[in-house]
Amino acid sequence: MGLLWHRMRLVILLDKAQNINQQLRARLPTIYRGWIPAPPDKVTRPTFLLTAVVQQALHEEALATARINQWMRRRRKHVLRRVCRLNLIL
Repeated sequence: MGLLWHRMRLVILLDKAQNINQQLRARLPTIYRGWIPAPPDKVTRPTFLLTAVVQQALHEEALATARINQWMRRRRKHVLRRVCRLNLIL
């Protein structure tokens, strides 16, 4: 997986820029975007077990979302049928 690299893209809020902006009463602090090399010994690759656990959790969340969407569609159809029947009676 390409989640961990020796270089990570980070958004850094510079303290100096923030202090200057506060002194100038600027609304938003300056944000600096750049590449910061991470130390190679600190970067750990995920194991296959960890990847499998994450994939299982994502799969379960997707199934739960699909069940909720299916329930909402069924409920919507049921309500529409009731409304149509009431309109036919009236």
